[in-house]
Amino acid sequence: MGNELLQSFLIITNQNVKADINRGIEVNYNNIDKYIENTKKFLNVTLTEDEYKLVFHDIEQRFSIKHSKGCAIFDDYDQLRDWYHEENIEDPYFWTRYKRYLEEFSSLNPKSIELLDKTTLPQIMNCLGNPTEEFEGIRLRRGLVIGDVQSGKTATYSGLICKAVDAGYKVVILLAGITESLRQQTQQRIDEGIVGLARTMNPILKTPETHRVGVGLDMKEVRATSLTTQAYDFIATNDNIVTSLASHKTVLLVIKKNVSVLNKLYNWLKNNNYDPSKGYIDCPLLLIDDEADNASLNTNKDETNPTKTNAKIRQICALFKNATYVGFTATPFANCFIDPDSVDSMKNADLFPENFMYVLPSPSTYIGAKKIFDEDGAFHRNVRFITDIEEPDYASDEYKDRASNDIDGLNNGPFYYKHSKNWDGVFPKSLTHSMYCFFLANTIRDLRGDSGKPRSMLVNMSRFVKVQRVIKEHVEKIYNDFKS
Repeated sequence: MGNELLQSFLIITNQNVKADINRGIEVNYNNIDKYIENTKKFLNVTLTEDEYKLVFHDIEQRFSIKHSKGCAIFDDYDQLRDWYHEENIEDPYFWTRYKRYLEEFSSLNPKSIELLDKTTLPQIMNCLGNPTEEFEGIRLRRGLVIGDVQSGKTATYSGLICKAVDAGYKVVILLAGITESLRQQTQQRIDEGIVGLARTMNPILKTPETHRVGVGLDMKEVRATSLTTQAYDFIATNDNIVTSLASHKTVLLVIKKNVSVLNKLYNWLKNNNYDPSKGYIDCPLLLIDDEADNASLNTNKDETNPTKTNAKIRQICALFKNATYVGFTATPFANCFIDPDSVDSMKNADLFPENFMYVLPSPSTYIGAKKIFDEDGAFHRNVRFITDIEEPDYASDEYKDRASNDIDGLNNGPFYYKHSKNWDGVFPKSLTHSMYCFFLANTIRDLRGDSGKPRSMLVNMSRFVKVQRVIKEHVEKIYNDFKS
């Protein structure tokens, strides 16, 4: 079969598979043959064994989406965790809008959205505290949700916020890492997926403006108030806002995991909302800690010192009668392996997931580190190892002599792993090659219609700030030379 006919065969077969998926028909490994046979009859052609394998593999990679099951472990298995039932939600306003938004604008397929709606999110909701439950005293549930890198954690916690608010949670605080750029990116997603309004800075007039985005384009009532914006964290005079949580239907805050910001929020909550006669704020709180391993355990920077940061997070939670803390991470080791016998870790910086841990399901089409770097991984054969960096023998007398005397360019010679903080030398050709590959990949994505989708390349060569500046200049030169 010629190449053009084979391409037509693939296109027709894929269109038939996609049509069935859109009709809600499950496509799996066992029924791929049926689609190939139908196309063979339609085109009246035969396939060689190699062509058949190629078509089968193409369909399998594109459409054979299976999900592992999400699973949870609890601190108390005697207590039945099944308070959340969708049929008991009188008005699923937030989730209905967000689900429609996912269907129209996200890259998630219908099956994944259905799994999120009917299985994953209800299971996580049952891990949380019931926001309408009557009980004595105050309560804080602490848990952790674990998911693969770039496997949809943002969609999961956005969906969780929607279902939690529909179920009765009134205040949602989202900790979005330790950098302002990440916080702004997260705020944008929350504005589009939950609030429906965005307050941004006009780049020309330099004045703030509010406009509808995402779910808000349906022009329906806006039921969520965001006390942070894409332009501003909870800083400056925000703690002077004369309002209370009780005067809003739903309050959202997207803030950095930063001691000053957390302290400002704590003071505002206590001064404006805390009821001293009751000893708490009587509004259910959901606090989501995105990238929960970041600034979660001991570092020395004051603003991101986890001992101080976590203490302030716990103080905020302790203001509320009914609070749930949920960490989201792909690297749970720092959170799970806190030494339970350590007074400092457990008492002074205790955000250990005491009540539950939930592992998110992953689709079979998800490509992560195991599929690439494990020798048995499906894509291990695609790994190309760097061969233009020759490491010296660090234990040799020759290297030690060069290092002690900076002979022959340890600071200006070829780049290698064990470089000094003053290195400014010769870059490997593989850096240029890898950037060219990235440019080509972007071109292919643009041609496929992904020009508006985000993409990035991480150049992670050195831990030294001085060397990072040198790398930055070199990367910019490669980019500018390529572009010109």
